[in-house]
Amino acid sequence: MLFTGAPITARIEFVEENYINIYNNLLFPFLSTVFLIVVYPFITTAGYWVLLKFKTWQIKIRNDIEKNQLLTLEQSITLRMQIRNQEAKYDDMLIKKDEEILSLKKELEKYKIPEVMKFLLLVNL
Repeated sequence: MLFTGAPITARIEFVEENYINIYNNLLFPFLSTVFLIVVYPFITTAGYWVLLKFKTWQIKIRNDIEKNQLLTLEQSITLRMQIRNQEAKYDDMLIKKDEEILSLKKELEKYKIPEVMKFLLLVNL
């Protein structure tokens, strides 16, 4: 009736008779607002909880299939400490290596023959 070729007065009367009431104008908007504000967050939270449960279940299945074993907190801390100790040891070794290279360069400089002396030695030969 609303989108037909009926006269405008007939369409207005149709709307007044069928759509202007307390349910359409007050009750339905109020109930839908209450639903969106109160009930919808609980539904979405429950859906999110189910999603997280499925993800943890998938991770557990993947770890079982791939024979992965997660480390405990103590094992993780121990492993991190071992890695730090190794890094410190390698850093010390690099520092000692650099110091030894410098000392060997200085010692080599002591035994180096100046250019003038090389020339004199070559001339005398």
